[in-house]
Amino acid sequence: MLYNELKIMKASDPVAGASSGCLAAMVANGIFPPKTMKEELETLSEFCSSHGNCGWQLKEEVAKVIRQQLGGDAAERVNKHGRTYIAITFPDPAGKKPAEQRLISRFKDTEDLIQAGEASIYVPLWGGPTMTTTFRGEPAYDGSVAGPGSGYLPCPPNVTYCIRINARPAGQTVLGYLTSDFIRDAPGSAAFLATAVGKTVLNGNLASGATRAVGAYAAGSPQKVVNEAGMLVQLLAAINKQVMPGEGDADIWPGRRHKLPVSPYVWTGWAGAPPGHEGLYQMYELGRAEALTWALEAGFPQAKGCNLERRTGPMAIGPTPKPKRR
Repeated sequence: MLYNELKIMKASDPVAGASSGCLAAMVANGIFPPKTMKEELETLSEFCSSHGNCGWQLKEEVAKVIRQQLGGDAAERVNKHGRTYIAITFPDPAGKKPAEQRLISRFKDTEDLIQAGEASIYVPLWGGPTMTTTFRGEPAYDGSVAGPGSGYLPCPPNVTYCIRINARPAGQTVLGYLTSDFIRDAPGSAAFLATAVGKTVLNGNLASGATRAVGAYAAGSPQKVVNEAGMLVQLLAAINKQVMPGEGDADIWPGRRHKLPVSPYVWTGWAGAPPGHEGLYQMYELGRAEALTWALEAGFPQAKGCNLERRTGPMAIGPTPKPKRR
């Protein structure tokens, strides 16, 4: 909406992204074609839904998408752009200090760029069988779990104004999600959780993930296990401080001016248990609606000529033919 339809933002603008936001950043700067990326993510969503929600293998599957999209000159193009920032969280190797979020903007080659994307989306103990992945020789994980504020929604440095886009309902916390959100949305929340857990456990990923984890830790030193336990404590402390940004801390988020199509519990749960076609359609359309409403309220004249009717054509958002299995 902001780039293709309203053209409020340009591919040459500075952009930063953490976790799945790093993929959005690569679309925004023109490295990933929007239509192709949309199709790839739809295919990935279907694959994960039928393969244990990609538990303990999410990094591998997202890496396939990144590799399929990037050309051999990708790092050169990103470096030439000069204002693309991928957020990665670097825990203290000893697990004694809070983790540090860094914005990476220069890349040695395309492989280095791919590994930056892998690290930015690496959810500890879910993206793979261990607490961390590695980037440039250092332990690293998801760029959005470095604490509140910019630790969740990073902005490019040295910008006058940053449009901050949050993919989760404002005000949500991890503890609230697990307790009050679950209770308020019951019995639907219980049904959603049961289905998600069933898919994750029953397809064999749990056993293979556990086997890989045991192998990875057995090959390391006892001190590595102790260090990663400390990293986990620091991670949980950082996550516990996070409150999903809303008014004053973000500009666009689901539920800001338009009603969520599902409960807040299910909406956030889709991050770990991807929805089917209809759910993806609802996510795309709500994001488009919230972006347009923000643009109207911010006074951008081009927003006045746009409407929320469903689009048609090659970049139409909504139900599309069933993607081919990966």
